[in-house]
Amino acid sequence: MVGAAHRGQRLAVRALRMMTEFAHTTLALPTVILEIEPDNQPSIAVARSAGFHRSSSAPETVTDKGRTYDLHTWEHTLTAADRG
Repeated sequence: MVGAAHRGQRLAVRALRMMTEFAHTTLALPTVILEIEPDNQPSIAVARSAGFHRSSSAPETVTDKGRTYDLHTWEHTLTAADRG
């Protein structure tokens, strides 16, 4: 979450890119996965801007604090070009 005073500076995108790079390079994870509610347009925009793509996986239905909702999976996969 980015506070209102700091929105519009692409902080969320930069943070997600840094965490994704860390996951790929330091942790050697070939794929990084996000789970996002389908109506959460700000999070979807951040995911897309950071290079994530919606996966073909079926949404996962979860119940938390009495609320049931779907989560769509978004992926960022390390490619051969990314490896250098």
